[in-house]
Amino acid sequence: MIVTLFLLITPLIGLTTSQIPNPIRYQVSFSGGSHYAVDKIRWRLSSKICTSTETVPANCSSQEIYVPSEGRTYTFQLTTANPCIVNRGAFLKYIDIWPGIVDSFGGENKTYDKIIFDKDCDGPCLTWFISYNETVYSFMNYQRRLYVRQADSRPIKTTLAWYDLKTGKLVGESESKITYWDLDEIPDSQFKFPIDTKKCYFA
Repeated sequence: MIVTLFLLITPLIGLTTSQIPNPIRYQVSFSGGSHYAVDKIRWRLSSKICTSTETVPANCSSQEIYVPSEGRTYTFQLTTANPCIVNRGAFLKYIDIWPGIVDSFGGENKTYDKIIFDKDCDGPCLTWFISYNETVYSFMNYQRRLYVRQADSRPIKTTLAWYDLKTGKLVGESESKITYWDLDEIPDSQFKFPIDTKKCYFA
């Protein structure tokens, strides 16, 4: 009985750790300065553009917060003449960014393509790969890869390389590192308005 149960569970463990993590509550920051706090358990969503890895209001130039009880999204552009605009509805795909990244690499049920040892992973990373051609604006082949550290399923980075379709030569490369990843309960401070909402313009 115990042996049978073990044989049933073991493949599921391997399946879980070999797929792209897609939690319903997460905080993620990217090297460009964007930070996202998404809690679909309590339905609270926030996105920030900050000048450093610290996401305190003093370091952030803009923020969007979706308030489901009001059915509105508050957009704070703290360096403009109109520091707050309130829109009806929610820009969920923009604020809840991680599922879009997961889908672009084949969805959360897709098994990784290969294991790559990378210095940013401090060891082996599971990677997902996609390739596509662009022939409208340029004759390029684009190759994207997502890296997730095998040891703890932490997303590490995405990379992009583009090649000339005619010659096959590498034209350029870029990467976006994931500087912060946390699945714990998100503090209320991530969803606080940075200014008094009396200054907001309701569109």
